[in-house]
Amino acid sequence: MAEVIFAAVPPHDWDKLKPKSGAIRKAFSNFNVSKVANFTKKDVERIMKMPEMVHNRRNIEGIIQNAKKCKRLFRNMVLSKTLSAITPMT
Repeated sequence: MAEVIFAAVPPHDWDKLKPKSGAIRKAFSNFNVSKVANFTKKDVERIMKMPEMVHNRRNIEGIIQNAKKCKRLFRNMVLSKTLSAITPMT
């Protein structure tokens, strides 16, 4: 997930985010997709109050939404693999 966050950042902003990478990792539960996907508005407010964070509500909410999408994607991939394993090929 960390790579996804930094890959989405324009190159001119990397210098701003790189020193904050530890705080970003801490704020987003070490990039644990399952945990981040369950973040609430309370978590958004907690992150917004962290002095070492970039205070951009839309970015924070976007990271949480992306984690939710990743979690659904992972669940669908597992389901697909399970179904293909038990469904005979004809």
